[in-house]
Amino acid sequence: MDPALLALLAASGKSAASLPADISAALFTGKVTPEILQRYLNLESSFLIGWLMQFPGFRERLLADPSFMVKLAIEVGIGICTKCTAEFTKRGDSFSKELDFVAANVLMAIIADFMLVWLPAPTLSYAATGASKSSFDLLG
Repeated sequence: MDPALLALLAASGKSAASLPADISAALFTGKVTPEILQRYLNLESSFLIGWLMQFPGFRERLLADPSFMVKLAIEVGIGICTKCTAEFTKRGDSFSKELDFVAANVLMAIIADFMLVWLPAPTLSYAATGASKSSFDLLG
């Protein structure tokens, strides 16, 4: 393993075994650069982002694009505001009476906005590919 990677792990108090299996395996094959490992360690130190890093799909996107969560928050935030405004304009005085329809429409807008950012986002994956991948991963 690269001495720079070992130094980063030592400085953070982690070992290769404490990392996710895909990243740990990539460390030993030389696929992980010191910059990527430093990015992983920085992202993992945040409470919310650290929790999301346990899901391979989020980990792959956050390693490839550290501003992924900002883009996602902006897209979903704008989507919620515009959809709520459109629903209020469309329904007028019956807005509160039709709150169930409004909530369903806003939820669909949130899902659509999430997928609009999720699908084209760059990924950095160290997972096994093809037949050697052990299971279906919904978030991967």
